[in-house]
Amino acid sequence: MFLAARHLGDASEAEPRRGFYPVAALIFWVIAAGCSPSGIGRNQDAIPPIGAFAGVSLGDTTNDEIDRLLGPGQETLGGHPNSGRIWRVQGTDWTVQTDAWEWNERGMVVDEFNLATPASSVSAAHAASASYPVTRIPAHAFRFLGTISPGDSRETVLRKAARLPPTLITATNLVWKAAGHHAGGTVVFTEWTAALEFREDRLVEISLGARHEYRSQAQPKGQ
Repeated sequence: MFLAARHLGDASEAEPRRGFYPVAALIFWVIAAGCSPSGIGRNQDAIPPIGAFAGVSLGDTTNDEIDRLLGPGQETLGGHPNSGRIWRVQGTDWTVQTDAWEWNERGMVVDEFNLATPASSVSAAHAASASYPVTRIPAHAFRFLGTISPGDSRETVLRKAARLPPTLITATNLVWKAAGHHAGGTVVFTEWTAALEFREDRLVEISLGARHEYRSQAQPKGQ
């Protein structure tokens, strides 16, 4: 659902990745919000609240760490061979998909996280979900901003998010975008997005993404 550009620059450099996020273009239109640390991992100096979900900090948590947190996921082809993971959420028919692209000193860094119900447009949520590994953590741990869950109505989501309102609202989606700064390996993550999709007034999909610059690009001009 979210934009997954590997490089900053003009639109020709931005790549829609891995093919299971239908509203990626929305992310371009959102205005940056504030940030504060949250989630697991180390050096979470400026990862905004929308960048942490179910104990995962996008741009910091690695594939090895997410496997320890959620249990080993089914490996899938993502930005790299076997960089993607997929699970079924304990006690539900929800699916979780993640992907990783860059590395830090601890491993390949997760920069995409998608939670979907069968009512969503995510293909993996419709096919063979019963065969996916089940997450170690229960459904109540998968709450966006700590309170928002699949099945919530649009009105309920807006009420729960009153302290951090979305930066773009459309007929079927609520989108957040937040600036931050988190260095790891050869990259600096600078922007986080979250997009929530609704069908028949119910939340059916939560997609999070982190965007990075290479360190040479991130240096202030003149330095």
